[in-house]
Amino acid sequence: SCLPAMTPDRSIALRSAMLWSRLAWFEILSKYRKTFLGPFWLTLSMGITIGFLGVFYSNILGQDLKTFIPYLAVGLVVWGFLSSMVQEAPQVFTSNRHIILNMPVRVENIVLRMVVRTFIVMLHNAVILLPIGVFFPFEVRPAMLLAFPGLVFALLFCYSLALIFGLAGARFRDVGPTVSALMGMLFLVTPIIWYPSQMQNIQFLVEFNPFYHLIEAVRSPLIPGDVNVRSLGISGLMAITLFLFSLFALKRYRYRLVFWI
Repeated sequence: SCLPAMTPDRSIALRSAMLWSRLAWFEILSKYRKTFLGPFWLTLSMGITIGFLGVFYSNILGQDLKTFIPYLAVGLVVWGFLSSMVQEAPQVFTSNRHIILNMPVRVENIVLRMVVRTFIVMLHNAVILLPIGVFFPFEVRPAMLLAFPGLVFALLFCYSLALIFGLAGARFRDVGPTVSALMGMLFLVTPIIWYPSQMQNIQFLVEFNPFYHLIEAVRSPLIPGDVNVRSLGISGLMAITLFLFSLFALKRYRYRLVFWI
């Protein structure tokens, strides 16, 4: 065989990552055990939110419901993933203190479990996009495939940010409440329930908002119109830069983490 053999360390790391990914799925199943819809309660909740906000804000903003609902739906689904990740990240290590102190576990896998769990929740929320596509039909285009690189960049960005915020939150406990307060304000200034073109006077709040570019990298290929290639490129650059920085932070502070938690 021309393929290099996997070293024992790499094999163990891969099996460990797969184990923590399965634990993320079992965590969701246990939360909704003995319920009628199971995890699809998440889908129902997201559908109700989209329906209410869509009808309400389309009338306030004077938007066509047929185009506004898909725009809002994709934005809320992606924002829900980003927001959950960012707000949970500062407590990811402190809330798993008992595991870190009592088991030989790589801290990256603890973050991986959180990312996989939140991503599964997002997939359940994304199911609501199927009936929306039926009631508000739009043209299926090859450009829709560009949503997948945007989603990969969002995953990499959130994983990297969770590592950084997790270390910072373990060292400084004020990071968690501060991040939660900021995310509430960021929702209001991120184009989710409104369009960027409606904020001409404060356009800098859009252009310098990383969450706008992450959402737009996934949303623009799915919504009829031009694909926002600029946001896709910015998302990729942010994700790769943040990933490299998270590797540096983890290498420097990994062994101090047990003293902080």
